[in-house]
Amino acid sequence: MPAYNDQTPLSLAAEKENLVMVKQLLGRNPDVHFKNKYGRRSLLLTTKNGHESVVKLLLERNVNIESKDTNGSTPLSLAKNHGYEAVAELLLEHERLLDSGQRRPGPQL
Repeated sequence: MPAYNDQTPLSLAAEKENLVMVKQLLGRNPDVHFKNKYGRRSLLLTTKNGHESVVKLLLERNVNIESKDTNGSTPLSLAKNHGYEAVAELLLEHERLLDSGQRRPGPQL
């Protein structure tokens, strides 16, 4: 359920890198796949701002790393375009784990 500006409490906390709030919200099993009106999910919102710690938490929830917003941007493309190399490396490592079968892919929503 959107809370503010077509975002959920989780997407707002992720975008603002409020790590304490993100952890609390993840403990309540929120919809980590909610898209705002621009097609942006929590992972994409935190990635575009370079919030490495929140990206790690969301990747542990097995979110879809290949989801695209309405502009066709993915979390990896945004991390690279904004120069967030550490975040890009986290996403690439997660992708390698998916490819090796050590992780299962997130839902294709």
